[in-house]
Amino acid sequence: MEQNIYRKRSCHGKILNILLNELENLLESEKSILILGKPGVGKTTIIREISRVLADEMGKRVIIIDTSNEIAGDSDISHSGIGRARRMQVSTTELQHQVMIEAVENHMPQVIIIDEIGTEFEVLAARTIAEKGVQLIGTTHGNFLKNLIKNPSLSDLIGGIQYVTLSDDEAKRRGTQKSILERKAYPTFEIVIEINQSNYWTIHENINYSVDLLLSNKYGNEQIRKFVFAQKTTIKCQFVPRYSNFFSKKQLDLNENLNILEKSWIEINYYKETHKLQIGTKELVIYSYSISNNLIKESLSKIGLKFRLTTVLREASMIIGLKKSLKQNFKLKELAKRKHIPIYSLDKLSLYHFLRLFKS
Repeated sequence: MEQNIYRKRSCHGKILNILLNELENLLESEKSILILGKPGVGKTTIIREISRVLADEMGKRVIIIDTSNEIAGDSDISHSGIGRARRMQVSTTELQHQVMIEAVENHMPQVIIIDEIGTEFEVLAARTIAEKGVQLIGTTHGNFLKNLIKNPSLSDLIGGIQYVTLSDDEAKRRGTQKSILERKAYPTFEIVIEINQSNYWTIHENINYSVDLLLSNKYGNEQIRKFVFAQKTTIKCQFVPRYSNFFSKKQLDLNENLNILEKSWIEINYYKETHKLQIGTKELVIYSYSISNNLIKESLSKIGLKFRLTTVLREASMIIGLKKSLKQNFKLKELAKRKHIPIYSLDKLSLYHFLRLFKS
């Protein structure tokens, strides 16, 4: 029984690492991210790990608004799982929005993490924070994006919804009735992740388009990411045609939709796979300087590159080392220049910086 429990925990940790690797490009964009899902799908676990990655590996000033102490524990000392991120406890749930504003005004954060946004005051505080140029990572309850649109207290997170009355000519041109729903303002969160299952996500990377298309009952632009343990992650772009009572296939403006979806995720994935195949055929011979060989092996095994470590400089096709160590070794730089071997330097010694170097 104990072995089964240990195996489940071990697999859960590995799956979580896979999920965070897939989130890396979204975190690097420095856009505000809203994680949407029903209770129990792992939203809090994900943002706890996100806070550690942002604080420890990306070196950002991260503040967690921990209302119910689910993220960093109920002790006065924060749990080590959040890394160097700072935690602000909230005495009562009703004061969460005040603590959110206080965090921006007094603690100079680059990222604020909020778990379970649920009231209109918290939504207003989140919009205020976003307007001040701080990146937000938040969670809220809901199965799909359309549930968030229909929720009057939370719809302002994705721009808010309002009724608009069109003129007769405009309604005829669009092929709709005169009273329609439109997005009211720019969304607080720029990326929305729907956690449909623990290993199945729907990602809206441009929430403006996604909300506008949902409201006009046109094609939905959705990116599907499915994570399979011990296999490659599959990313698909799903286009779901939606027709209301006032739309027909003939009235749908296909040219407009095709322009929006011109660069689909299928095309992007095809380019990436082709690029990976070209890289994979070449074997990298790496000469490491002041970097652990185990770190290099762990990092490159995640990407799937063919490589070999060497201690003989003339065999190397590249040199990797810490910037502060390489600056002091003039002899190594001189030899590398003479033999035309490129040198790549890292500011910090972490898995994130190493993967970022090779992916770029």
